[in-house]
Amino acid sequence: GANQSVDCALVAAEKGKLTWTAAGPVPGVVVRSGGSVKRLAADAPSLGLERAASFPSSVLAVKPGDALLSVVKGAPDALDRGVAILSEDGVAEAADAVNRLAASLPVDDPVTGDVFDNTILLLRSTARSSG
Repeated sequence: GANQSVDCALVAAEKGKLTWTAAGPVPGVVVRSGGSVKRLAADAPSLGLERAASFPSSVLAVKPGDALLSVVKGAPDALDRGVAILSEDGVAEAADAVNRLAASLPVDDPVTGDVFDNTILLLRSTARSSG
């Protein structure tokens, strides 16, 4: 009987493209293999907050080496830290990037004492082998 709201993102990956739709403050970025960054919309209301809310989608072309990164309920600079890690030469494995990012994020806000969840989603586009 209590009113609830949910913050989430829907990510659909198909060959050569990625679709992103977010509800609530769920930030995301696509880090291109060449180093450029595309910030994804995170300005729709949370699910359950408004009855007639719309949730626009972004469809992006992706190439091998591109990565989608989202950090929910994390430190304010979490996405920037993740972009820096993904932009470094030699970070090929997604698991390595996630582990490094998780280790670099604080667990709480030193000013307010609020605890960060630091929920990390990383998808990296890879080349398909022939055969």
